[in-house]
Amino acid sequence: MKTRDLAAAAVIVGGAVLPAWSWAETAAPPAGFGSHALTDRPAASMSGMTAQHSAADRGGDPSTDFTDTIGGIDSQGDGIRDDVRKYIDDQYPEPQQRAAMRRYAAAQRDFMMHGDVRDSAIEGLTRVFRTLECVRKLMGQPGIDQSKVVVAMMSNTKQRFVANGHAMANASGHVYMLSRDDPCQQ
Repeated sequence: MKTRDLAAAAVIVGGAVLPAWSWAETAAPPAGFGSHALTDRPAASMSGMTAQHSAADRGGDPSTDFTDTIGGIDSQGDGIRDDVRKYIDDQYPEPQQRAAMRRYAAAQRDFMMHGDVRDSAIEGLTRVFRTLECVRKLMGQPGIDQSKVVVAMMSNTKQRFVANGHAMANASGHVYMLSRDDPCQQ
């Protein structure tokens, strides 16, 4: 195996695990993911029945949309779940940063909703990566770190978590190139 093959493999593997990449060194998963691990919860709540959990049960997850759909509630019809929009609007008062995180949230939601087919998954993850390039350009590593909160919110139910995993699996093996132009231009 040549050095360039290893580099390509790293890109492929890195792309497939992007949302969880730096969590391996932490003692706990990010907010929103811990509530779906097998725990000492009653069997009824693990049987697929819908259960509302307090923020403390969810590890401080700011999500409020636990509907049984992958897309969740998007009352504005802009591709961003309402609770995620509220979180972004509260966290990012600077207009360019807020717009970048909104584009990321919309891309992530679209990826999860349409990633059940390989071509759609590749197209969706390419869009997610492009929006992350913009987030990184505007906010640096702290913006990338904050994007993990958004993806955790987006994956806050078993159905959404599984949909994200299927979309990631369908997009795996594809090499994603950095943009040559400004990633923030839409």
